[in-house]
Amino acid sequence: MFYRYIVLLVGVLFSVPCWSFSSGLGTGVGASFPTGLNVFVGYTNPELESAWLRRLGVRFDFATTGPLKSAIDSIIDNAMSNGQDIGDGIEITDGKLDAKHLSAVLDIYPFVDSSYFDGVRISGGYYFGDMHMDTSIKGQIAEISPDRFYFYLDGTHYYYNGNNFRGMTEIDWEYNGPYLGLGWDIKLGCGFYLYTDIGAVFTNRPPTLTINIPHQQLYTYNNTTGVWEPFTIPKLDSDVANAQRDANHKLADLRILPMVKVGFLYRF
Repeated sequence: MFYRYIVLLVGVLFSVPCWSFSSGLGTGVGASFPTGLNVFVGYTNPELESAWLRRLGVRFDFATTGPLKSAIDSIIDNAMSNGQDIGDGIEITDGKLDAKHLSAVLDIYPFVDSSYFDGVRISGGYYFGDMHMDTSIKGQIAEISPDRFYFYLDGTHYYYNGNNFRGMTEIDWEYNGPYLGLGWDIKLGCGFYLYTDIGAVFTNRPPTLTINIPHQQLYTYNNTTGVWEPFTIPKLDSDVANAQRDANHKLADLRILPMVKVGFLYRF
């Protein structure tokens, strides 16, 4: 049903006389991977007399996953519906993504006098961004029986409710750095363009990973209160700390964030 309104809107836009002014101001809206809904305003004017100035443009760009959060989380959940094995008997079962960026970009149109490639541009600028992803994980502790069992240790009564565990991982990436990319503004008519961008942000701030596995499976009997209480597992804590340290050591080499955008631009 929704696509019919899009078709109707496009039909109305292209059925009226073209309105296009030589001011060169433009605004666009589209999708940015991995930062969500993308909007920008910019200026470029290929009708300027200066051979250099008519090849230059500038954009101020913003993107956020906020308006698309439900759709993005749904896509992630569907992709993880059967679990994604990451080794050592651990699976990722679902995830949630929050991301945004703000940037200023200078565009160079080297073929502005060409009839076919006038919209091709080389882009460079600076990005400020933030990315946060939560994932649920599950697995088994091989050394522990899958059934509940009771035991005494140094006079304290314990039981362990199986060997399955569930937890969360968090990835945080607050980045900033220079951007370099290529793009193409494809003319549709009446001032409308289809824009595409592909590039990367180069940053000296790598992402960081945090692993949190609650100890809800191991219980100890409190003789004072007469109730079973959760108890921590030193071996599991040690394994989690080692896995987190190893993961962050590998993530330290990740200093390039790919950026892909596509959408519609209207130039006044």
